[in-house]
Amino acid sequence: MESLLGFFLSAQRLAEGHGQQLSTCRLSPGRGFGMDAKLLTASISQCGKSMHWRKALLLLHENAQQQQANIITYSAAIHACVQGTEWRWSLQLLEDLGARLIHANEIAYNSAITSCSLAGDWQRAQWLLEDCDSRDLQPNVITYSSAISAHKASGNWELALSLLCDMRELVIQANHITYNAVISTAESGGYWQVAVCLLHQMEVCQVQASAVTYTSVISACKGEGKWQLAWSLLDDLQDVDVQASVILFNAAICTCEHVANWQQALLVLQTLPSRQVLPDVITFNAVISVLSSAREWQRAEQLLVELPALLIQANIITANAILCAYEVAGGWARAQCLLQDLDAQKLQANIVSYNTAISACAWDGEWQKALGFLREVLARELHPDVFTMVAAISACDRAGVWQRALELFMHLNEEHLEANVFAYNAAISACQRAGQSLRGERLLQEMQQKAVRANVISYNSALRAYERGGRWQMALVLLEELEARSMQADAVTYNILLSILEKSRQWQKAKWLLRELHGRRVERSLVAYNSAISACEKGGKWQQAHQLLLELCSEVQPDVISYNAAIGACERQGAWQHAQSLLRELGQKDIKPNLISYSSSISACERD
Repeated sequence: MESLLGFFLSAQRLAEGHGQQLSTCRLSPGRGFGMDAKLLTASISQCGKSMHWRKALLLLHENAQQQQANIITYSAAIHACVQGTEWRWSLQLLEDLGARLIHANEIAYNSAITSCSLAGDWQRAQWLLEDCDSRDLQPNVITYSSAISAHKASGNWELALSLLCDMRELVIQANHITYNAVISTAESGGYWQVAVCLLHQMEVCQVQASAVTYTSVISACKGEGKWQLAWSLLDDLQDVDVQASVILFNAAICTCEHVANWQQALLVLQTLPSRQVLPDVITFNAVISVLSSAREWQRAEQLLVELPALLIQANIITANAILCAYEVAGGWARAQCLLQDLDAQKLQANIVSYNTAISACAWDGEWQKALGFLREVLARELHPDVFTMVAAISACDRAGVWQRALELFMHLNEEHLEANVFAYNAAISACQRAGQSLRGERLLQEMQQKAVRANVISYNSALRAYERGGRWQMALVLLEELEARSMQADAVTYNILLSILEKSRQWQKAKWLLRELHGRRVERSLVAYNSAISACEKGGKWQQAHQLLLELCSEVQPDVISYNAAIGACERQGAWQHAQSLLRELGQKDIKPNLISYSSSISACERD
């Protein structure tokens, strides 16, 4: 029975025309039929070099029918598929070997594993490695390096490291390519400690690190902003005889973004000439991104102005980085100007550009401008994504136009976009601002029905809607629901709950919840204490308020609001002596009393 490969190739041959000449790959004047194995292998190899994997397969199939192909020929065809990133066909060829009773060798397996590596299919690469071993073949450094590379996409550095250990047990000497593969796997997961340890291990094993090695190690430092380590690695380059490249410095600059260390990023940029390294547009994009994260939009603009003098052409990534700087600063007007200038610079704004501009509008609650940008997106036939809609919903939310926010949320379905947790959070927040607690509850329920996992922000937004209505019972139910879903309430959650209990005069519940914070290892903030003291004030429990004030003073520095609440509690019960004592205590703690402090104290005396 003809193999699946043969079936496919026959069908393809008919589609392309039976008499098609394979001139770009053919090394003989005749047609592809009847070549000897050596000439066939050379022809297929030539196809691989010129990226014509389909023609390589056709040549193989035509001659395999006449038993002209051997393992070397198949290995060349598998390699041609690897060159064309056609990993499925390389695996099919390996399977076809067995059907033709041709024994696969290490070269064939190496190529097949490499194809899996390029596809990020680490499970299949691992299976091929084990299958190679079960056939009594001798895997070599190429085999293992390829298998390790397959783990990069998943960031599974533990498995990659275990393969490196297996090599030692099999006395297979790892080279710099092997180590680079393991380090790249650690880099993709942000495991900088593992990457640094492997770099030291290379030195111990006398394996020469390359620029690629250092780039991967420095890139691994990006996630936690280990810019000091990245800088020290750059200093080590001269000692280890590694040629510094712009790619290395670009990676080092990126490590500054996490901690918004714009000064260090600019310093790296300024030192490039002394290192004989020419910056490119990626370098400037990286520095501008760091400036954006630090909200240094003016400096980011200045760099953009300097690019033409350096003969560096800005690209859309540059523009988007500048837009990000405007976003966090709420500079929607500047974002609008930059978008208008893009056409003059022959740059095409993309959906990321508009998402950032709309988000800049959201910071200032400029919902009309946000919707204007959304209309531009549609006019330019750009496809809005869920982030476009979330930014627009957030703009309406901050402006208090909750109906528009919900309309946009409903519009997600019309655009065939699936609402994510950010979209729901923005919609729930809009309901909260309008006091639409029931709508917020329904959205939370809808999230559960649609298997969208809510987070603490979702619940915090829903809880805020209860502050106006004083629905403290439902607020506590939501807290129970949050915890039932294995989520950890944060300080914001408890502050909102305490505020609801305060407004509802539930001083006992407020005291209980404040005590719970300590047991749940959540910091009892000044805001939390003030809400609990105010709850006691509204309940006329001046002794309880005073006790909480004493606890507050032992943990956090109180403010005038704390004392005003305690004095107010004394006022309600006419405990003027305690009110006067608290007023004097204000001065002793260098807290300036205000009109409420004096008014409540005087009123307490009048009630006596």
